[in-house]
Amino acid sequence: MTKHKRSTGRQSVQMIIAMLLAAVLSLQLHPVRAEAAVLQQDIYPEWRFSLTSHVGDVSQPISRLRLDGREVFCVQVDQMNADGEIYPDPIPASEVYNPEMLNRLGLITLFGFELTGRTKLDVAFTKLFVYETIGYTNLELIDYSGANAFTMSAYEAYKARIESQIQAYMSRTSFHGQTIRLTAGQPLDVIDEYGVLQEYHVLSAPSGVSATAAGSTLTLTAAADAESGQVVLQRSVAEQGTSLLYQPPGRQAVIESKIDAPRQSVLSLSVVTTGGFTLAKQKADGSPLGGAVFRLTAPDGTGQDLTVPSEGVSIDQLPAGEYLLEEIEAPPGYRLDSTIRTITVRAGEMSDVNVIAVTNEEEQGTLCIVKKSADGGTIAGARFEISRTEDFAIIAASGETAADGTLVLDGLSLAGGDSYFIRETHVPHPYVLDTTVRSVQLKDSETVECLFENDIMPWRFELKKTDEEGSPIPGAVFLLSQSEDFADTRTLTTDAEGQAMLSGTDAADQGGWFVREESVPAPFLLDQTVHAVELACGETASLNVKNDMAAGSIALHKSDQETGVPLSGARYRMAHTESDFAVAAETDETGAIVLENLPLGNYEVTEIEAPEGYVPDDAVHRVSLTYRDQLTPVVEVRKEFVNRRILGQIRIEKREAGNGQPIAGAAFIILDEDGVEAARLVTGTDGSAESEALPYGRYLVREIDRPAAFYDDPFETEVRVEKDGELITVDVTNERILIQLQVRKTCAESDQPLAGARFEILDAAGERVPVRDDAVDPYALVTDNTGRAWTDLTLGIGVYRLVEIVPPPGYATSQPQTFEIGRDTEHVVLESGGRLLETNATNAPTVIDILKTDELGRVLPGALLTVENESGQVVAIWHSGLTARRLTRLTAGETYTVRELSAPAGFVIARPFDFIVADTSAVQVVTCKNEPTEMIIDKRDRATGEPLAGMVFEIRLDGEPLSFRDAGGGVYRMGGSECRQVTTGEDGLARIQGLPAGLYEIVETAAPGFRLADDARFADLKGEHGADSPYRLEWFNDALRISVIKIDADTNVRLSGVHFTIEREGGDVLTFREEDGICRAASDGSPDLVTDETGRFTILGLPPGHYICREAEPPVGYFEAEPVTFTVTDRETADIELQITNKQVPLPVTGDAKTWPLVGTLLVLNGAGIISIRVLLRDWRQRRRR
Repeated sequence: MTKHKRSTGRQSVQMIIAMLLAAVLSLQLHPVRAEAAVLQQDIYPEWRFSLTSHVGDVSQPISRLRLDGREVFCVQVDQMNADGEIYPDPIPASEVYNPEMLNRLGLITLFGFELTGRTKLDVAFTKLFVYETIGYTNLELIDYSGANAFTMSAYEAYKARIESQIQAYMSRTSFHGQTIRLTAGQPLDVIDEYGVLQEYHVLSAPSGVSATAAGSTLTLTAAADAESGQVVLQRSVAEQGTSLLYQPPGRQAVIESKIDAPRQSVLSLSVVTTGGFTLAKQKADGSPLGGAVFRLTAPDGTGQDLTVPSEGVSIDQLPAGEYLLEEIEAPPGYRLDSTIRTITVRAGEMSDVNVIAVTNEEEQGTLCIVKKSADGGTIAGARFEISRTEDFAIIAASGETAADGTLVLDGLSLAGGDSYFIRETHVPHPYVLDTTVRSVQLKDSETVECLFENDIMPWRFELKKTDEEGSPIPGAVFLLSQSEDFADTRTLTTDAEGQAMLSGTDAADQGGWFVREESVPAPFLLDQTVHAVELACGETASLNVKNDMAAGSIALHKSDQETGVPLSGARYRMAHTESDFAVAAETDETGAIVLENLPLGNYEVTEIEAPEGYVPDDAVHRVSLTYRDQLTPVVEVRKEFVNRRILGQIRIEKREAGNGQPIAGAAFIILDEDGVEAARLVTGTDGSAESEALPYGRYLVREIDRPAAFYDDPFETEVRVEKDGELITVDVTNERILIQLQVRKTCAESDQPLAGARFEILDAAGERVPVRDDAVDPYALVTDNTGRAWTDLTLGIGVYRLVEIVPPPGYATSQPQTFEIGRDTEHVVLESGGRLLETNATNAPTVIDILKTDELGRVLPGALLTVENESGQVVAIWHSGLTARRLTRLTAGETYTVRELSAPAGFVIARPFDFIVADTSAVQVVTCKNEPTEMIIDKRDRATGEPLAGMVFEIRLDGEPLSFRDAGGGVYRMGGSECRQVTTGEDGLARIQGLPAGLYEIVETAAPGFRLADDARFADLKGEHGADSPYRLEWFNDALRISVIKIDADTNVRLSGVHFTIEREGGDVLTFREEDGICRAASDGSPDLVTDETGRFTILGLPPGHYICREAEPPVGYFEAEPVTFTVTDRETADIELQITNKQVPLPVTGDAKTWPLVGTLLVLNGAGIISIRVLLRDWRQRRRR
């Protein structure tokens, strides 16, 4: 029989002992009795916990407490340990026994234990939840049972479930704390939107209110006598036992499950048991009517009188029921409505009751208006209005007289009184409107007559006499006749206002008339027109007649005194000496002035402007225009006048602009109006030149040449010789070519001005040119805050270069500019008179792209970086992203330091480094590289120190294995999902790169040929653990030993010298090399394995697989043993030992020879059975270990 077993480590032995101890102790009770109460304690040593209380760290096994047979939970773990030893300084009771804490502890024990299966695990987790609730920290759990049930993850899941149940228990309905209105007799459903109502029952309700809960609906019904109040709902949770605190002297305090204050939800009700109605009185047309009195009789027979105003009345606070409403007094002028109405008053409602007066009839009268003329005739078409008020604010009726001259208005209401006012608003032509307002008193069902009479309007003729300007003409005599031959006439003479009037009412005077002017006063001319007019009653005929005055005419002629040529353009003024009238005129191309339509009288004629180029005539000439008669329209007078020509000279003064110095050698030409040269002049040393006498006229003075030192600015001006003997001076200046330079410095990107740029100007020879009146630094141009810089000194003709010596901070130096100053140089003229050449210079900012990458050049986001200048000031701070961080306007030539404050997760903080900003606008790329963090697992053979390849591990964080990307060669990078395990390479190393700093758990999951490590290792990886200083974890393994022991089945004596072979299941026989009694697989070895003097041979490092151990030859005198199959995994935690037994061949005994075959067969079967049992036992143990 073969026996297959494994050796165990110290920890396995301890576990077995602990389990045996637990099995014994779990049957024991530890009663603690005090004050007639028995506290039983069951201890579970396989589950231990540790925590920190107010007196220090505590570590002890889980225990279960019962007080007088009822489940309780300790609330002072540090008061007494598992051995009954008392800790000093008990926790103050005030910290534990306040009502809020007791209620929460009760909920924890209720939902955590009482309402569960009450398992041992429920007891343990509830106990720990109580400890954490009262403030104990740093809880850790240890499970010696091997079942992995008592773990922190299981405990956290338990807590989350219990906390969820407590929160659900603590939740109230959605209508908690609200107040709603409930009307008597009208059921009301209140919906709980939170869905927790089904966990509550109605505890109490106000008097007269019925409250029932079903699902999420609370149905409320109020009786007629119900009262307002609160509906109280309470959680329907079974309470366990009674609240109990137990604290024997010097012992622990315990608590039993109890909810002292069950969760309640409160809804306030405002119950309404009364109602009312509104009452309004209306006329038949629907308009409001006030003043009616009603009697309201209640169901109990009591009554009250209500006076209803026009806007109506509201009656509320009436008990619900049937009421009777009757009108007992109608409004004035209306008939009483005796209808009795029934009104139903409902609780919480207001009804509208509209009572329409349809039986009240108004008193009415009739008015007849009679319209006549003064001669007694009737007048049709006259219109009238009537009103109850004298101001006619509201028109009660209106109408127009018929053919018989009457207007009848009937159906006029007398409800508001019997007085009416009447006025006439229109009367037909030719009658005069009667504006008198009359009043009448009407009577019911009677007709009252009112008479209106109208006068006829007269005819009227108005005559108005004016001159052309509209001024009246008195004393004009007119004749009027009804015949065109004026056989029979009437005379009208205009008054001082130039008016005359004639009127009458005689019908014989109506019709056509003819009007003619007979005479007109001087100086007017007679109007001989015959005018026709039409006269009619009620109409006014108007006639406006205008008269022209007799006028005068003055004719003047102007000529040259010497040549007699007619002169145009001479202006004369003719002033009327008897009035303010004056007129001015100018001679035409014939030298004549003809003035007509002049007022008659005496005139003074004076020349106010001589002809152009002539001396004025200062004499005063007198002319008389005398009126002749009313039929002579014009009086004429003629006059002759002469003038002498004007002569003058032109003088030119040439000076230098700025200092006034004379300029000699400037040439000028003088052209007349026709462009013909009149003179040519050249300035002398005094800068002047003078022409000969020139006749009156316009001349163009033009500069045709100037010295080379001055601007080529052509000059010409127009000069007029206008005064006789006049010397006209023309001042001409020239400016020397001197220009200041202004530089405007801007940013090439934003056009913002740049200060601090320093320039110098070089001439054509490359020499610096002074630009400032500064003895210390006369060459520097420095831009100010506006980006501008000016030269204080001017620059003459020449070619210059503007060179930037120092760029603005943060910008690259711009290229030099070449400019030229000459006559054609574009410039601006300053207010001071100087000339300024403006030029623009731009600078592009320096651009630095700082790129964060890993060692392979891949972009790394998440690093916190700063850039410092030479003085240590931080100029930029940022978190790196997927693109480079661009910094602009760093000072060219300065050194900056890149400093990484925190690296991306999984990378080592880079060392600070410097870079110098080049003087260029091109993008400068600065790369900051990070190396990944690196942790090395160095796996070696404990005996030989040789590296171990193929060892497999899990890297865990917070208990969860991480995923890696296999980079090859035993190197793994954080991220990706290729593999969740790492394997050592041929050098025995597993390099894990890119792990964020933290505490990692390393668990060996496979160790081919070696014993699997039975404990995890922990690595506290820091940010500085990179390729240069990686975190190194050295780990040693013992080679897996497979021992084969050969034993006599009967005597247990070990058998030496027995030969075996090992072969793979279904494969070849393995070969081994033996060294120091240890066999190792070797391709050049021997397949023969032989037991030593102890009956054993040992194999080291056999790789995983299924094997067969086969006895090559049995010992002498023994039966051959059956081959043994065994399996080697890469997760073996203990050495493998195979025991192979042999049964001796028995010697023959005296007896029947036929018994020997039977005896031999039984011995063989017995040996095979033993071997089979051992193999089965081995396989069972292997399966159990897996």
